[in-house]
Amino acid sequence: MKDLVLVAINAKYIHTNLAVRSLKAQLADFDVEIVEVSINDPLHRIIKLLLDTDARRIGFSCYIWNIEMVLKLAEVLKKARPQLQIILGGARG
Repeated sequence: MKDLVLVAINAKYIHTNLAVRSLKAQLADFDVEIVEVSINDPLHRIIKLLLDTDARRIGFSCYIWNIEMVLKLAEVLKKARPQLQIILGGARG
């Protein structure tokens, strides 16, 4: 079981999310996995991918372009696995 999965939902596949990489580097004592997908990926694919990680916690990197998708994913993941801890974070304006 993973301690934490950090999820980046990018606007395009060519983008790289530096936030999740920075967080992972700061959490060297934990079993952390990064999952990067695009807002164009189907929700069911992302849900399966995340549930298959068997993580205790899933942290989402939130931005204006992905927040609706993040909230939908969080709702479904929490229903599927109520004990799962979901963490949301992102840039502040």
